[in-house]
Amino acid sequence: MFTALQAGQIDAAMTDTAIVLGQASASNGLMVVVGQYSTGETYGALYPKKSPNEATFDKIIQSMLDDGTLKKLSAKYLAAAWGTDPTTVPYFQPGT
Repeated sequence: MFTALQAGQIDAAMTDTAIVLGQASASNGLMVVVGQYSTGETYGALYPKKSPNEATFDKIIQSMLDDGTLKKLSAKYLAAAWGTDPTTVPYFQPGT
């Protein structure tokens, strides 16, 4: 798909935001991510089933969401890896 885009055989490509950000970053400016679409998915953490620490992990993750820590980590580490912070890529709105 990215080869076809770079060759001008297609005008756009859509897939996971992380994948297109990485590809655009590696394209030396030939490709740009103009938006992303909402899938309604959420992210979480993996830990052993029935872990005695589940409630503690959930509380810590929620705290990091609430105080902006996860957003700061995204800006620092994901932007470095993908050329931009994925939280700054606008979402396409239905009907646009």
